[in-house]
Amino acid sequence: MRRSGVLDSTRGLNHSDHICWGFSDHEEFLGEALQFLCEGLELGQKLLYTAPGSPERLCGDLGELDDLGRLIDRGILEILPLDHTYSDRYRPGAAEQAEAYAVATDMAVADGFTGLRVAAEATALVLDPGKRDAFTRYEHLVDRMMARGLPFAAMCGYDRNRLGQSVVDELACVHPARHGTTTPFGLHAGDEAQLCLTGEIDAWDATTAAVAFARTFSATTGPRLELDSTHLDFIHHRGLEAMHDVARDLGIEVHLIDATSTVERMVELLQLDTIHSVPA
Repeated sequence: MRRSGVLDSTRGLNHSDHICWGFSDHEEFLGEALQFLCEGLELGQKLLYTAPGSPERLCGDLGELDDLGRLIDRGILEILPLDHTYSDRYRPGAAEQAEAYAVATDMAVADGFTGLRVAAEATALVLDPGKRDAFTRYEHLVDRMMARGLPFAAMCGYDRNRLGQSVVDELACVHPARHGTTTPFGLHAGDEAQLCLTGEIDAWDATTAAVAFARTFSATTGPRLELDSTHLDFIHHRGLEAMHDVARDLGIEVHLIDATSTVERMVELLQLDTIHSVPA
C-alpha cells in the first residue's frame, strides 16, 4: 500500500511512493531530498537526482551524502541537469516521458537494484502556464504506473516562492503524498480502481478540483472511469458538478465507488447523469 495524504517528512516512503514537496526554503528541500535518497539506498534502489544547474552544482547539493564519489562511480547514483532528464526527446507531459522512467526502472532492476528512486526539483518545468497541464498529465501517467507496482519512487519538488501557493496546490493534489499544500483533497492513481479521491472538497476548492479532474480524467482510454471515494470525507455539490462537467466534455462515465448516501442523493437531485454510484 502506497503512502497517501499530507506528510511532514519523506521518511519511510517505499519503493513506489510518490510525493509532491512544496517548499519555500531551498535548503529545507535539499535536506528532505537527501533523506529521501538515503532511504532509497537502504532499500536497494538506484538513485537519480535532477535539478536546474550544472553537474558540479548538483553534486554540491548532495555534498553531505556519504561516499558521494563512490556512489556515482559505481552507478548507484546518477546526477543530471533538469534539461537533460526532461529533454526534447521526451517532452514533458507526453506519454514518452512516463515510459522513459518505466524503461529506466526496468533497467535498474536488470542491473540488480530493487527499483529506481528520483528526487527532482522540477519548478522550472511548470513556470510556463501553457506547459503546466501537459506536465501534470505526465505526473499522473507515471503515478498510474507506480500504483500498478512499478518500483519507481519519486519526490517532486516545487518552489512556492516562484510558482505561488495556488499552482503548488494544483500540482500537489494529483500526488498520493503531499507536503506544503493548502488543498484538503487528493486525486491520484489507485491500486485497484483507476483513481482515488480523498479528503474534502469544499465550495472554494471546486475550481482546483475541476483542474485536477480534467488533468487526470483525460488519461482514461475507455468510456468508463472507476473513482474510489472510500476515503472522501466530504464533497460540495459544486465539486460534483465540476466532476460531471469534465466527464461530459471527455465523453466518459464516472463510476463512483463507495459513495455516501448524501453524495448519491446530490447526484440524483442535480441530475448529474455522467456520475454513477456503485458499491465497493
